[in-house]
Amino acid sequence: MIIAYTDRDVGYLPLPNSVEITLTNIVAPVELTRTAFVMPMFEDGSFLLAMNQRRGIEIPGGHVEPGETLKQAAAREGEEEVGAIVTRLIPIGYLKMTSEGVVPPDWKYPHPVGYQQFYAG
Repeated sequence: MIIAYTDRDVGYLPLPNSVEITLTNIVAPVELTRTAFVMPMFEDGSFLLAMNQRRGIEIPGGHVEPGETLKQAAAREGEEEVGAIVTRLIPIGYLKMTSEGVVPPDWKYPHPVGYQQFYAG
């Protein structure tokens, strides 16, 4: 496992908080993971990214729907966002989010610790 990035007090989590991206083939704890992402890759090493109107260029991904596995959610999001049909997903890392802040009443994510799972496919 390699910690590739850390940050504190990011704007999308209740403050105070920290985030940490870990590169690993280990899957994040499923019960604490609500979103999954995929980097659709081609044999030549190139890959697809999504263009989000609000956030700009990003890795395709999003929320896990009821009854979906993390892999199923990542594959579905890749197809929805960039038209990629991904048949083999390999875990490449996760984002761990830790927050000590008070969550808003409509907060739908695990607290105080949650994850986002990343795959290549």
